Amino acid sequence: MELIERYVYAVTQRLPEKLRADISKELHGLIEDMLEEHAASDEITDQQVESVLKELGHPEVMAARYAGERYLIGPALYSSYMTVMKVVLASLLIALSIFTIIEAIMTPGHILDHFTHLLVDIFISISQAIAWVTVIFALIEYRQRRKSTSPNNENSMKEWNPKDLQALPDHGTEIKKSDPIASIIFITLFTALFALNVELLAVYRISDQGFFSIPFISSAGIEKYVPFIWLLGAVGILGEIFKLILRKKTTSLLAYHILFSVLSFVLAWIMLQDTSFWNASFISQLEAAGLIIPGEESHEIVSSLWSGLSQNLIYLIAIISLVDLGSEIYKWSRSKKFTGRA
Repeated sequence: MELIERYVYAVTQRLPEKLRADISKELHGLIEDMLEEHAASDEITDQQVESVLKELGHPEVMAARYAGERYLIGPALYSSYMTVMKVVLASLLIALSIFTIIEAIMTPGHILDHFTHLLVDIFISISQAIAWVTVIFALIEYRQRRKSTSPNNENSMKEWNPKDLQALPDHGTEIKKSDPIASIIFITLFTALFALNVELLAVYRISDQGFFSIPFISSAGIEKYVPFIWLLGAVGILGEIFKLILRKKTTSLLAYHILFSVLSFVLAWIMLQDTSFWNASFISQLEAAGLIIPGEESHEIVSSLWSGLSQNLIYLIAIISLVDLGSEIYKWSRSKKFTGRA
């Protein structure tokens, strides 16, 4: 019966992922045995199912019996915690390694310096990542524990009715696990690029003198924004963590996505309005490298493109942000049709 499935789902979602299948079978067996004891005939009624589920107790209480003692990060969140940790650390390692390889190709005479720099970056970045991810999950765990032990929640558990169980998730409201994981990878790589190695966004050339690049963005100009870039990256990853935990589209997740999009656009707007953000010597460096020659048509085209990029990029970002928001709102509205709620 659906009510039994909803109860089992509510219990197992609060447990580690690797235990869910076994405990689901165990719970089904336990409920079937209890129904046989309560049933006066072969036909099982809804009232008997409700009576058995009330006897078992609130899903949170039942899950706590299986989970055992409490931890800094409990069993219900541990699977998501490890997933996020692995994805963030792997993304950072890959990003930092790629950055170092590119730098080593550009300046091959300083291999030892590049390797030392890589080790320092890995230590600092991974230490910060572990700390931030752990703190975020610990705060979520603390909030859930506090909510579950509050007097209001204890009263609601005593008055709990199986009819109050949430409906089982369907394809219309479910968030695929791969979606937030992909977003975490993108946010981590994007944040690491702009916070650590923005000079890699450049025009590259191989000449007789060696391999060199002409960056689009001034590393000195963006330096004062680096703390905000890291903070924004953490806010973005936090939103994806919520998606991994909830695994369904909600109004709160939509509101968080809108907030993150607005904050991202505001930071982008502030940086792009700062004249020190762009490499002020970009055109002259292209000329010095012989990539463009003053007076030629190619010089005018490149200069025009550079001017247009530096002045109008914010409008492109605005369009992309609006399209993204429109897409998220559309997905959310469609998910509400599946749940039958406005």
